[in-house]
Amino acid sequence: MKAVEERLDGAAAWTVRIDADDVLVDAFDGIGFEWDPCDTYEHTDEQWETLLERVDFTRTPLVRVMLRANAYTAGWDGRGEPVYDWETPMMRRLWRILDHCERRGIDAIVGEWSRSPELGLTASDDPAWAELIGEFLHQLLDVRGYRCARWYNFINEPNGDWATEDGDRFALWRRGMLQLAQVLERRGLAGRIGLIGPDSSNEDEWVELAVYGVGGLLSAYDIHRYVQDADLISGRLERQVREKRRFIDRNDPDGAAKPYLMTEAGIVEGKDEAHDQQPRVRTFEYGVLMADFALQAMRGGQSGVIAWMLDDVMHHAKGYPWSSGEWKTWGFWNSSGDAQERALRPWYDPMALLSRLFPRGSRIVAASVWDDEGAWGAGPGTGGSGGVSVGEPGAGGIEGGEGAGPGTGGSGSGSVSVGEPGRWREPVLAGVRGVAALVPLDGGGHGWSAAIVSHRQGRQSLRLVLPQASGGADLAVYRCSERERPADADGYPAPALTLSGADAARGIELELDGPGVLFVTTAMPEDGPHGRQTASRQTTDAAAGREAQRKPQRKPQRPESFGLSWGVQPFADFGDLALGHPASGSISLHHRGSGPECAVDGLRHTAWRTRVRGEHEIAVRLDGLRRIGRVKLEWGEGCPSRYRLEASADGANWTTVLDRNGEEANMRLNPVSPGTSASGGEGPEELAFPTIEAAHVRLAAIRPAGTLGLELRRLSVYGPDAASADVPAAEAGAGGGGAAASPRDAADLRDASDPRDASDSSDPADAPDSTDAASAAGAPKGGGRR
Repeated sequence: MKAVEERLDGAAAWTVRIDADDVLVDAFDGIGFEWDPCDTYEHTDEQWETLLERVDFTRTPLVRVMLRANAYTAGWDGRGEPVYDWETPMMRRLWRILDHCERRGIDAIVGEWSRSPELGLTASDDPAWAELIGEFLHQLLDVRGYRCARWYNFINEPNGDWATEDGDRFALWRRGMLQLAQVLERRGLAGRIGLIGPDSSNEDEWVELAVYGVGGLLSAYDIHRYVQDADLISGRLERQVREKRRFIDRNDPDGAAKPYLMTEAGIVEGKDEAHDQQPRVRTFEYGVLMADFALQAMRGGQSGVIAWMLDDVMHHAKGYPWSSGEWKTWGFWNSSGDAQERALRPWYDPMALLSRLFPRGSRIVAASVWDDEGAWGAGPGTGGSGGVSVGEPGAGGIEGGEGAGPGTGGSGSGSVSVGEPGRWREPVLAGVRGVAALVPLDGGGHGWSAAIVSHRQGRQSLRLVLPQASGGADLAVYRCSERERPADADGYPAPALTLSGADAARGIELELDGPGVLFVTTAMPEDGPHGRQTASRQTTDAAAGREAQRKPQRKPQRPESFGLSWGVQPFADFGDLALGHPASGSISLHHRGSGPECAVDGLRHTAWRTRVRGEHEIAVRLDGLRRIGRVKLEWGEGCPSRYRLEASADGANWTTVLDRNGEEANMRLNPVSPGTSASGGEGPEELAFPTIEAAHVRLAAIRPAGTLGLELRRLSVYGPDAASADVPAAEAGAGGGGAAASPRDAADLRDASDPRDASDSSDPADAPDSTDAASAAGAPKGGGRR
């Protein structure tokens, strides 16, 4: 880590811009943890109450619970029929966990580690094993009535020799899956619990095999990753996650609707391989890395993350006798240890806050990081040892390193080398990342949370901007750094400060003493002991006619009083006004998923595709007359050399609001996300123009840039940013069919300034006493995302 620390040394100032339009995950499943029934350890009542209190504080919506068939199968009778025992010590521990999940509305991934040779099950594709699992799921769903079991995980890490026998491991796993699916169908269990897979460890290519081999059986995809520090600090993990998310979307006909999860997450660097222990869980550094792990999974498009693991005592350490009391050291604490070991470890804080502040059902959106020069990040480059070569497409490097163009060379320090734009959302500053969530509230409206992780050393100043916010909101700010970790009397993370009426659209000034993690949220802690769950936690006794055996009428809702009160953030209209509305256009390629409607259907794997020659156009009819100010275009393999963007109130008389003729001055390029821009780089184009009322939007005179024809994956239309002034189109020269003024030319017409000028944009008399107060500083120049 020394070289990395040297590269990231020094304080920094930057801006984090949340883009409510850029949806990474439409329906988040949550941050959770591995919560297995212990191999042999029995928690005392006091220890169990402590464990439940700590689980409740996280408000986790998702856990993973694994066992083996020998936990509920005693053997075979004289007729060769299985003998089941649902009240073994292991099963009682399982029911205790699931009881709590049921009460709290926690979704559980339930599954089995591997076959059970002691039962004579020596093959992963043994049909007898599938029958045992079928009986287990019947007991789980029908007899005991658990509704919390959402997915079933057939074989933990089937790509490993610790889980499956030698040979074609994927073929073995696939045959076992097919047999299990048949059993579930025959027993009437199909569709009542989903199948998730492939659950492979550090072999992501199994995702591709699963799509082609069992994609029709799976209702969700998952993988495990144990990574090196450099995989996180460089942002490599995010890119790898996104690649498989895209593959699922494009190759599984129903893939876009299926969640993709990280069901075991951990850091392998520093691990004691002989005993499968990770002593770094006792360090604060591990918490920063794991928070970054979760952020990159979300930014890559995964809908859930399971951290490995909850409590050390769940599993015995390898290489020791079970009587030794040596446990796998991977948890948030060790229930059997001394006072120091029983205490919450530092990595609990950021993971608990991620789980608590990014709840199930959230919409995960992008948060881009700008340096103090107003540049934004795109993707990793190819040169430089920690150097920077950040430039606009086709331009040379800028301050901080040397380079002839984006992604080349660079020997400077402090910023990351940026290559082809848009490969993934890499921040300009090395080791700094952000993500945000819009949280739908029961009473209507949204709350929001943002998380920023920084591996940089020293005191760091940042401005957090949410342009689509409209009006003030009360915010809580949490800091998790080695030198500053505010906590309540019981050791749970507490806000460092609260802000009243903060205007996120204009910018909020904050500080972080890095390395560390910063959280900003509209969720305010409720009065009471550290805002934790106060409802009864009494458990039922499995051996004495457990209440859970009564089939509940519905899945219980999470208790209203759960330690947080979500405040409503007023928003401007940030939804895609074109989504799902009628579209028309030039003749498309004649095959499924290529018509103009495919540019506005919201699906990742469809696109409007045209023939090669000639000019083309595509138009979308909005839901009545709407105020619009921005359009995003996500081009695929075929991008245009020029086009006009036009708007109309009646569909007959058109006004040109932008004329893209190859000159960047007429557009705002935002090279960050999948797809190819008109400039030849990857990433959607974000085109901003003065506000105009329109019921129709059209791209006209589109001329293909190459020999591939056109491929437009997404045409999105938005209202103006809340932080932008409503400027009539005529005032900016956008009417009469002429080109609109560029965002640069119209900068004086918009309430949005370059971050480097933020210090001059506020009245000194109104300056807050602390940099952690709501600021009137402007948003990044032109409102560009990265």
